Amino acid sequence: MWTGNIRSSFYCRRIISGDETYSKAASVIIEYRAAVIHVYNSRNRDIIEKYLHNTTEYLVGLFVKKYCKGHKLTEDDREYITCFYSYSIVGIVSRWIGEGMPPYDKDLIKLFSESFDSTIDTIIILCEANN
Repeated sequence: MWTGNIRSSFYCRRIISGDETYSKAASVIIEYRAAVIHVYNSRNRDIIEKYLHNTTEYLVGLFVKKYCKGHKLTEDDREYITCFYSYSIVGIVSRWIGEGMPPYDKDLIKLFSESFDSTIDTIIILCEANN
């Protein structure tokens, strides 16, 4: 997946929209690569998974709230959309850690951003139609 410092990424700054939480989380994972892999492969894997999940859900929730403004969505709809994107990101990152964090040939932050942008309107419309 990604290698090096992702803070300089245009897409990372766009995703965090002024909030450095995801950038810091990703930087910590990269900086402490050996420790992250060790903990992930130990009985304490849940520490890494909870950290990824909580950080990702918080940030995705901010974007979902922003994109859903003005739409007739229930709290359950917003929660579903947040979970949909959060679990996708956490799953991909968890798999990458489980594989030993090998270099990845794509800009993962950019891919996350483009995936969100290309699908969020469709999911919002689907949820509104089901209300």
